[in-house]
Order: sequence, then C-alpha cells, then structure tokens
Amino acid sequence: MNTCVPELSEGIIDEIEQDAKEWALSKGLCMRSNESFHEDHVQVLKFCLFPSPFPAPWYSLAVTIQKSINLMIHRVAHDNQFLAEAYKDIITIDEFSRNLYNIHLKVLRDPKAQNTCLGHFRSDYMLNQDPEILRQIEVNTVAASFAGQSTLLNQLHNYLSRKFSSMRISEKASHTSESLRGLALGLVEAWEHYGDGNAIILFVVSDKETNLCDQKVVEMEIMSIQSRAVVKRRKLNSLDEHITLDEDNILRLDDQEVAVVYYRTAYVPQNYGSQSAWDARLKLERSRAIKCPPIKYQLAGAKKIQQLLTKKDILKRYVTTSEGFDEIYSTFGAIYSLSRDEEGDRTIDMALKSPDKYVLKPQREGGGNNFFGEDLTDKLLQIKNSEERNGYVLMELVKPAHILNHYIASDKKLKERRYVKDEMSLELGIYGIILANEKKILRNREAGSLLRSKVYTEKESGITSGSGFIDDIFLY
Repeated sequence: MNTCVPELSEGIIDEIEQDAKEWALSKGLCMRSNESFHEDHVQVLKFCLFPSPFPAPWYSLAVTIQKSINLMIHRVAHDNQFLAEAYKDIITIDEFSRNLYNIHLKVLRDPKAQNTCLGHFRSDYMLNQDPEILRQIEVNTVAASFAGQSTLLNQLHNYLSRKFSSMRISEKASHTSESLRGLALGLVEAWEHYGDGNAIILFVVSDKETNLCDQKVVEMEIMSIQSRAVVKRRKLNSLDEHITLDEDNILRLDDQEVAVVYYRTAYVPQNYGSQSAWDARLKLERSRAIKCPPIKYQLAGAKKIQQLLTKKDILKRYVTTSEGFDEIYSTFGAIYSLSRDEEGDRTIDMALKSPDKYVLKPQREGGGNNFFGEDLTDKLLQIKNSEERNGYVLMELVKPAHILNHYIASDKKLKERRYVKDEMSLELGIYGIILANEKKILRNREAGSLLRSKVYTEKESGITSGSGFIDDIFLY
C-alpha cells in the first residue's frame, strides 16, 4: 500500500501534530464549526499530516487538459439551445433548477447585462485502481472552494519538512501549490477588465459562513497583487436591500460601484432563505458587473450536462481533437440518464441489480447529496415511477487505491485514531480560470490543484459537508 509516511513514535507524532496545529492557527488554516457555529470561533481545518502520493503521469494529464475543460464549459454555457434541451425535463420537477434557469432566460433578454464571464472551475478526479485509469468525478463551476487553503497546507508541509527530518521528501517529488495565486489573479484580471479603478469586488457568502478563512486569504492575495482592488463580503440573504441597478445596469453596493461578483454561495436551495435572495441574484446577474461565475456557467456544471458530454457526438461540438478531445474523453466514466423512457428503465434495473457498482447524483454542486449502496436502492425505488427521476443521473462508482496517512481533526472519534496510519482514498481537483465573452477568450489557464482524502470506508470526500480532509500532493 502506497505511503510516504515514515514509522514514527507516538511522541514524535505528538510533537509534529502540535507544531502543525500552531502553524495552522497562526496562518488561518482553519474554519468555523458546522456543529457549533459562532462567528468569533474557528478551529483547525481537517487535514492530512503528511502529503499523499499521487502518480505524476496522471496528475500531468489532469493539468494538461484543464484549459480545454475550461473552453468546454464556456462553449456549453453559450449554447442556449443545448441548455434548453438539457434542462427541459429537469425544470419540470426541480424548483431550484427552474429558478436558476428562469434567471438565465431573463438575463438573455437584457441587452445591458454583462457578456464577459469569469470562470473559476475545479475538475475533480479519482484514480481507479483496477484498471489504473483517471476518472473525472465532476466539474465544479460555482464556489469551487479551498484554493486558498490548498496553498496554505502546501506551505505547512514544506515548513514541517524543513523542521522535522522524519518528514523530509525529495525535491523531485515536491509540489508547489499555485491555487491561491491562480484564483486571486483571475479576480484581479476581471476587475482590471471592468475598467473602473474605484469599483469593488463583491464576495457573496452564506449566512453561516464556515469557510471564512479560505475566502479571507484570497482577499489578502488580491490586495497583494493589486493594492487598489477592494473586496467587500456580503451575505446573500440580506444583500437585496443593499444593492441597486441603475438605468445602465451598473451595480452598486451601498453606493459603491461593483466591478466583479464572486459567488461563494448560491449553489444549493438552502442558500436561498427567502425570495429576497432570489431577487438579489437576478439583480447581480442582470448587472454590468463581471460574475464569477455567471449563471450560465453554473447551469453548465449540472450533472445532466456531464452525462450528455460523455456522448462522443455531443462532446465533439465543444472540444476539438487538437484541443485534447481524446484525452478528455479518456477520463470519462459511464454516466446514465434516468429519463422516463426505455433507456432510463434499463438504467434503473441495472442499478437495482448491482447497487454497489454505482452512485446516484442529483443536479447539485457541493458535497453530501449523493446516494450509495442501500441508500441508492431505496432512493431509486422511491423515484422509479415518478418524474423526480429526471433530476438524477447514475454514475459508475470509482474504486480507488488506498494510501496510508495520519490526519488531524477536531472530531472526537477521529482524534482517538491520530496515532494510526489510516487507509485513505484520494480525490484530485484541478482548478482553471477563464475570462471570456462569446466572441473572444481573454484568459484561459490551469490554476493550481487541490487534493482531498477520506478514510476509505467513508462515502463523501467534501471537507465542509463530508468526511474529507484537505491534503497535499507527493508526486511519484
């Protein structure tokens, strides 16, 4: 079993762990607790004590194709006919998707709405063990988080490696995280493209924002790149009373013009506490401010879109051979529609016969929404004869290899195992930045990475909403 964790005594582990926690608290490698939320209280983020091994060739493939994935999402988002066809069944049964799509239609009818888009995407992968092959799990197109914390953990591991000889890794295998710089630079470039040095960047956040530290480090990086760029953070559910649109669709927050809107919320129904949150979203989307992402990018990240793109004839509309069509397609696993027809019926029968081979996913971003095993069976039986099934897709379940690592967590059950090298599975995320309009690509690049780990028996690898740990990469 692959690992870069040496055999250490409990005393050494205690010493490294204590030093790591102190560093994390001093630098903001922290988050607020979901269970005992308080705006003035943070705790150390769940993270792996050592970087985890990941094969360099597969990492290189994921990095190489990211620019083309950015283009793919951008082109899908601007294909209004394709979006309409993809969403026609979803919006009949999913109120949340219907609300998003209706805003999209209103923006299309508004000639003064901003047509330049900023995308900060994260394409997530797992490495299947047998056969060994990289499999794309999803592309996150809204609020792709932990770009800031990924860089911080990379810095922490470099610090520990210098301080403790037992943690040193070879320079050849070391990895430098550029995810913080990548996101901040993209937001600055959008701000500069807007063209008003007095306008601000608006971060739209949740009412109970647990991921403050990840956002704050991005804000500070923005200021280090461009000192004139000012960031304001506001909660979505109280935003409508503080923003206005003038006759030219210029967005103002308390009389300050807004150049860029960066969403760190607004991707699940629970983010919208009242109609005023939806009203605010419509104002933001109709405005001349550059959105990260605009609603069309959010729509393009749906699981239904992902399922349709696994069909070669559809993917060829958005990615050419020279742009890496074959390489991107090679990362796609099987994804099946649950539409109410013979094909969908066959998919459901197949899944009910072998539920452990699949995962059931709704049209949602963010963790904690998927169904596995017995839960998958129960959910399929519940929706089998209803229109609700149109809101789900079925994906083949990746069976990743296990690695060994120690981790740090505030959870009591996990803390009791801190001296144990637990078996973990990995999920690699590659960030991308694209700044573009329908006619011109202004910026397009890969923008760093995120590695997440989870104890292999757990199902969800989300750090905020699942059982995941933020991790760092040891290439081999």
